[in-house]
Amino acid sequence: PFSRDDLLTTLRRVAPRLGHVLLVDDDPQTADLVAQWFEGERCVVEKAGDGVIALDAIAAGGLRTR
Repeated sequence: PFSRDDLLTTLRRVAPRLGHVLLVDDDPQTADLVAQWFEGERCVVEKAGDGVIALDAIAAGGLRTR
């Protein structure tokens, strides 16, 4: 388990210019909950239901990786 504050603090430390988040989770309810944590933040959140979908989206250029 983790909190919204812990997540955002960690992301800001490793990616100070947080602009794009790829959220990967096979549980749609969890993905929706975590995506809501980003509301009010200046970033785009994209969700993927599993790692294969996420990697395919990145490979297709649908996501920025930096």
